[in-house]
Amino acid sequence: MLHLLLSEKTEDDRQVVTQDHQILFNKLMEEALEKSASDILLNQKGTRFESCFDVNTMITKGQDYSIEEGHGMMRHLYQNLADDDSVDDSFFKPKVSQVAAADSSWSGHLTRIRFQSKRSFPSGADFAMRLLRMSEDGGFMGYNDLRLPPTQAELIRRIMKKNTGATIFCGATSSGKTTSIKVALEEKARNNPEMLIRSLEAPPEYIIKGIRQHAVRETKAGDLHVMADEVKEMMRMNPKYMFLGEVRGAETGTLCIDMLQSGHGLVTTLHTTGPFQAFDRLGSASIGVTKDITTMPGNVNALIYQRRLPTLCEHCRLSSKSTPSEQLAGESISRLSLLNHDLDRVHFQNSEGCEHCRYTGIGGSRVAMNAVQPDTAMLKAIQASDMEAFDHGWVKRCESSGWGNAVETDLYHALRLVLSGDISPLVLEEEYSELDPTMLREQCRTWTEDKGFVCGL
Repeated sequence: MLHLLLSEKTEDDRQVVTQDHQILFNKLMEEALEKSASDILLNQKGTRFESCFDVNTMITKGQDYSIEEGHGMMRHLYQNLADDDSVDDSFFKPKVSQVAAADSSWSGHLTRIRFQSKRSFPSGADFAMRLLRMSEDGGFMGYNDLRLPPTQAELIRRIMKKNTGATIFCGATSSGKTTSIKVALEEKARNNPEMLIRSLEAPPEYIIKGIRQHAVRETKAGDLHVMADEVKEMMRMNPKYMFLGEVRGAETGTLCIDMLQSGHGLVTTLHTTGPFQAFDRLGSASIGVTKDITTMPGNVNALIYQRRLPTLCEHCRLSSKSTPSEQLAGESISRLSLLNHDLDRVHFQNSEGCEHCRYTGIGGSRVAMNAVQPDTAMLKAIQASDMEAFDHGWVKRCESSGWGNAVETDLYHALRLVLSGDISPLVLEEEYSELDPTMLREQCRTWTEDKGFVCGL
């Protein structure tokens, strides 16, 4: 009995959050927000935790913490800050995978934290925190702020004018999908002040002006909590157009079907590797929105895939002749010669950086998009799982409509950013692999070895 009481007391002592833990956590959050980080990672390395920040898609290292300090900070988040309905346990347990969500303010920024812990092999645990700045619009007020090519900005404007069917933004985590949607929805709301637009998000990442936003909690399984009830409630709220934060499971898939079959408009996000692949992802057993629904004319207006790439600091970026990695840069420049284009403006990252970029060499990020608006012929290609016919159909549609380089893929638009000196060619090749003729033929729509890009660069 004495042994049991001592064991319980030891366990209780381990759940105590000290003032020092709170101070450390607050400093960690303030540093992350000062860096404009989208994520904080605490990875256990032996007897220490290494902190890292995701800033403009680049991982930068922070300070190290002891195991006790790392656990103490996460215990403060889980037990003191987390919403009661976002946690499944009363106490933080470093040996168990746990999720949580919390809202608080640091350095004047109202911030939402999504917390996930995961056991690591052979021992220990890692922690990840996604940071969502809920009190800010992020500076993205219109299409000009997205800095898209004019042809793509006009394409998205045209797509968003339609009030029925689904527009699906695709990409990996942190690819800027919600930012693009914010811009598109705010313009739609400005142009249609009488339209009731609602959102269902878990949680809201931005304050989106002109729409009614509704937050829903997430479960460990990753889908939205009690979505069956949420669907009924949302449909009773009489939305004419809706933003569904993400399609990731059967319950969100059901909401998509309900919206489409009832003639409503919908914009949402999906994790895929390209526009064509979105149809297979939606039709998977986990989501259940099959191709007989998605390929019905009018149900899917557009698929917009995007990648977010780190941009070079304009104050300290280096030419190929001044970079310390001259051999690596030379090889990359040699591969770019495939494009038969002037390479004088191509630049590389300065690893030492400068005061303007906080000594990172990175000045921000840009999005490279692959946007398509499928017609009947393209939908038939999807039914037949014929990607070549799908791409050919888009090329034909863009050529007949005079849509210029909107025909091309995200790789093409990333190459344009390299040629303008905004993105390092080394970063592009890390994202897509080394440039060669096969890659250009397979990942672009109009490139041929003898003529290059039909739409030019």
